[in-house]
Amino acid sequence: MSSSFWVPNASAIRRWWIYSRLLLGSYHEYAILILPPALYFRLSHPIFTHNSATLSLYLTVVLVLLPVKTAGALWSLVTGSGGNHGRHRSRYSQTLLATPSKKEASWRTVWIISGLFVIWTYTYGIGSPFPEASELLRNSVLLEHKKSNASYFIAASFWNNEPILDHWTHEMELLIEALGRNNVYLSLTENDSEDNTASMLLHFGRVLTKKGIPHSLNITRELRGYPSNMPWHDIPHRMSYMANLRNGALQPLYENPTPFQTLVLLNDVVYHHTDVLKLIIASKSKTMACSIDMDGATLYDQWVLRDSCGRSTSGFWPFFLDAEDRDAVRRGGVLNVGTCWNGIVVLDADPFLNASLRRGEWNGGTHLARLMDALEDVYRLFF
Repeated sequence: MSSSFWVPNASAIRRWWIYSRLLLGSYHEYAILILPPALYFRLSHPIFTHNSATLSLYLTVVLVLLPVKTAGALWSLVTGSGGNHGRHRSRYSQTLLATPSKKEASWRTVWIISGLFVIWTYTYGIGSPFPEASELLRNSVLLEHKKSNASYFIAASFWNNEPILDHWTHEMELLIEALGRNNVYLSLTENDSEDNTASMLLHFGRVLTKKGIPHSLNITRELRGYPSNMPWHDIPHRMSYMANLRNGALQPLYENPTPFQTLVLLNDVVYHHTDVLKLIIASKSKTMACSIDMDGATLYDQWVLRDSCGRSTSGFWPFFLDAEDRDAVRRGGVLNVGTCWNGIVVLDADPFLNASLRRGEWNGGTHLARLMDALEDVYRLFF
């Protein structure tokens, strides 16, 4: 049995090009250069675009449209094509690299300036925003932790997180190496996933065992109700449900004799291992430190984030109402807030190991989902 495939010839390609011009009109170049790449970026791995249509269009313009049009402008400038000379070309020889025939010189200038913008974007705009872990490990807070042989309890819960788990586990391995294998205990829980989350976590567990990293992995079934994507009846029920899941991940904290100093909670977020290191540094002398959790181009979990005056936040950057807070966000700095529970949370482990603070429904564990209760308990104990 043989198979074959068809390679379109030049005449077929010309016909397709004519059809596209008839269908799309004078904007055919822009439609072809923007729509297919934007659709690709939109449907690609969520780590790349975080499922944001706005970011997909931005990537298309910067990574596809501007480079192609700039190349066309430079080609016309070098070869002297365009203008009257360009009018003698066959209509079939016009390509995506052709610049607009009207105001040729002006368009060339526009595209060349755009090309400079692309170069800037490649070198600065999309350069890595993450510092080196070695640089952060020289911070006085982490140096003090290392000197005192500080220990870290990291807990995470998962459900249907197959698309991000390769990235998640890779960054977790880098984080553990930065903090020290013997200083970290990793507690993972998973329940009722409908994809390959459980099997991927089992594989990750074998990797942790091979490296000698202390950890636990608890996989359960028939824990979620129906519908599986929203099994709670109302907000209080959702809080109780999420509390039980998080308390399940925290259970080894109470069974392990290690006197943990720092508690790190993170779930199905796309993160970089240096994000956690920065939060550990920021948590010094604080009850808790949280990351900024984004859903596409907007802030996620706005319902729990409040500024230092108790005011709610905006979903759009720079999020806060106070001028100093907004300036801190623009600088990528740390700011004081009233409450937070966004993406990654770093807390002092002592309050959670204190028996007087334990409340809830799960073997005496702290009702973590009731954030205000937890903060009130901490405030009552220490202030």
